[in-house]
Amino acid sequence: LSMSGVRGYVKQSWKNLAQAVRKVKVEQPLYRTTDTFQDLMEDHGIPSESFEWVAKTLHNWGVILYFSVDERVVVCFQPHWLSLALRRVVNGRAETAKLIVNGVVDRRVLLGEIWTDYRVTVRQDLLFVMRLNNLSLPLDKKR
Repeated sequence: LSMSGVRGYVKQSWKNLAQAVRKVKVEQPLYRTTDTFQDLMEDHGIPSESFEWVAKTLHNWGVILYFSVDERVVVCFQPHWLSLALRRVVNGRAETAKLIVNGVVDRRVLLGEIWTDYRVTVRQDLLFVMRLNNLSLPLDKKR
């Protein structure tokens, strides 16, 4: 991502933050929480009050993925990783196909069998992102 076109409109601290996020994508695990993002903002002199605006801007620039509804927030530093995690539901392995009944994957299957290599909190965030993007719909009010 070249930032040359926005040179005069964006503070240097924002450009430095975008560069830092790119480095974290390479050096750290692929999935990050809002705490990590806020820490990076502080490291670059960007106040925490600017979190939502900065996150939306970097999302629009394609640097991160940012999802927010009410108090629930998910920040993903590696968009490709997120697409692969969600793809596992659609293009699952043969054993995953057995877990799908009439085109429906039970939430318990998503959380307990398809994404078993992710922490529970990450699995819940993946389900949140799926619902937010209409890739998952609750079939009853209990879910």
